[in-house]
Amino acid sequence: MSFANTALYSVPTPQPMAANEPSPVVDDAHALRGEITLSLNLRHAGTRQVKLRYELLGAAGLPVVLVAGGISAHRHVVASKTFPENGWANALAQAGRALDPAHRRLLAIDYLGADGKLDVPLETADQADAIVHLLDALQIQQLHLRRGALGSHMRQFMQRYDLIATPAIAVPAFAARPAGQAPMTPASMLGWTPFSYPFNLTQQPACTVPCGFTAGGLPIGLQLVGPMFGDAQVLRAARAYEASRNIPTVAPTTVPA
Repeated sequence: MSFANTALYSVPTPQPMAANEPSPVVDDAHALRGEITLSLNLRHAGTRQVKLRYELLGAAGLPVVLVAGGISAHRHVVASKTFPENGWANALAQAGRALDPAHRRLLAIDYLGADGKLDVPLETADQADAIVHLLDALQIQQLHLRRGALGSHMRQFMQRYDLIATPAIAVPAFAARPAGQAPMTPASMLGWTPFSYPFNLTQQPACTVPCGFTAGGLPIGLQLVGPMFGDAQVLRAARAYEASRNIPTVAPTTVPA
């Protein structure tokens, strides 16, 4: 099977979700929201009084998982009966999934500065300091470090290999639509992006280069992933691949099967 075909068949094509289809709602009995005010010594702005808003879901006594996504993530991870609006990670926080609230207590925050009221430079370390204060305030002694364990596993894996090569996405390229024309839910997105988001979690550099076309003339991308801090290695490999393959950027009139 060619690499192009592997890209098409590695993961089944996700079923589209109707625009009005409701997200699953967790049957919770232990969901709460709150905020703490703290004096935080910011690295580039001195000591400031800041508010940190959080949401906690799951029974006391369960292992606590801090759920932190990208810059657009916030404290509301999953829809629940207490807070039924859609969360940003509904697909991951369901029964039997990685973040099942029946087995783990989910803690998430609104990042410092997300409300626009703190107009100063912020570092990741500032966010981490705020989280430490929150854990103290909530009397949480230990986090269940699933992301850290994944990163450690991949660092050991990359000691044996220089690069990982995967398809860029798991389905053929689809039509670009204006914003709002299709629901951008975690359930609909994870089906075609299984090769990219894990390396965001493990903080590994990755690069995508063209590698051919589907039978219908749609472009296919090759993703190259390196070890943490191996950015230059990934870029050199991508350049070498482009130089050796000479892949056209426009599909030929007839595409070989």
